[in-house]
Amino acid sequence: MMAIVSPISGYISDRIGPVSLTTGGLLVSATGLFYLSTLTSTSTVLQIIPGPILLGLGAGLFNSPNNSSVMSSVPPSKLGVAGGINALVRNVGMVIGIALSVSLFEYRQASFLSTINNPSANLKVQAFMSAYHTVLLVAMGIALVAALISLNRKGYALAEKSS
Repeated sequence: MMAIVSPISGYISDRIGPVSLTTGGLLVSATGLFYLSTLTSTSTVLQIIPGPILLGLGAGLFNSPNNSSVMSSVPPSKLGVAGGINALVRNVGMVIGIALSVSLFEYRQASFLSTINNPSANLKVQAFMSAYHTVLLVAMGIALVAALISLNRKGYALAEKSS
């Protein structure tokens, strides 16, 4: 989905600006995260598929317009620096996101099982799903906060069209 939607959202962003696309992308991603948080250990593949589709759609709507917005906010002589900082911030965000997600998952799973001496396989699955749902709901909250920040984006002006 992301590979299909990104070029289209980049094209549309050049015409209407990034705000509605980036905000919409974050909201679609939040919806995908919420959807995935409703799945159970008995969910079928067909029930799972809409979640990653929504996440890919949201990322596709967000990424190209956001990158365009960042790159268009600096003078041409600073594009290399801006691109490097943009990539750095994206990578640091991914690392922090992974660390936060794994830490939260492990903490939640351990908390669930902390009072049980010999948990059954079923209890281990319940602990896993509880931790998984917690991580997804926290990620959804972060996406919603990011959408509010994106909605209040300032300083973007559409490039003037040349005749």
